[in-house]
Amino acid sequence: MSPTEENEEREEKTSETNFQYSSSVQYVPRQEFEQWVNTVKELQKVTLTYGKMQNTLSFPNELLEKLPNVIRKTIKGVMLNYEHDFPDFCFWGMRKALIDSIRIRFEMDKKEKLLYDTQGNPYGLPKWIDLTKQKRYISSKIAADLKCVKAFGDSASHDYMTSLQKEEVLPVFVNLRLALSRLFYKEK
Repeated sequence: MSPTEENEEREEKTSETNFQYSSSVQYVPRQEFEQWVNTVKELQKVTLTYGKMQNTLSFPNELLEKLPNVIRKTIKGVMLNYEHDFPDFCFWGMRKALIDSIRIRFEMDKKEKLLYDTQGNPYGLPKWIDLTKQKRYISSKIAADLKCVKAFGDSASHDYMTSLQKEEVLPVFVNLRLALSRLFYKEK
């Protein structure tokens, strides 16, 4: 059986069980996946009310300068890929920026061991997001919104059947920006 036939058969089975299939062997309840997609669509509507989509992403310089260098470079890469219409790379970069920012924030407070199990293996990103919320680096609302960054980042990295669009980048980027502003907030 060819890989395409296997994927089609797997899609048929997963549609019967009410799950969304991703070629990265990740199963997400269909309702949760559709909720993420609807959230992005709603954020797109809000964004479009401010005029036509611009060819650049906006990120406050004040915040950009507060970020550790590795995260700043990744965010600049996301913005460059957006300008050149490479949404897959934008989502991959946003997921990387999120992972790096959580790890660095925990390292800054000497709490990085919380991100790893007893054998020293890192927990998955959902657990990292939850720990970040538990330590009050981000709010519950921001933590919930960051699942969107993970979902789109995973699709960009692992799902060759997904066609991600430039218009989907901005709402996800806004969620990441809010999280970064909380993670690296400094009193004036």
